[in-house]
Amino acid sequence: MGWHGHLHLQYTRDGERTVALDRHHGPLRVLHLEDSPVDHDLVCAHLKRAGYKVHVERVDTEAGFRAKLGSQRWDAVLSDFNV
Repeated sequence: MGWHGHLHLQYTRDGERTVALDRHHGPLRVLHLEDSPVDHDLVCAHLKRAGYKVHVERVDTEAGFRAKLGSQRWDAVLSDFNV
């Protein structure tokens, strides 16, 4: 059973960003382009805390990202703005 849902980027009145994911079935397959292991762990913790089963793969280079991007079908791709 695959993932079905939507990813919503929302902004609070004070400018903070939040991400809302519709409930889905099966693990959410996420490719995460992130050079910081700490930030990666934080993203994973937030997804799990929200009640999602996740399979997250982190890459930290453009070459790694390109290789993983075509290796399977991803439900979401998250990227560090500075990488």
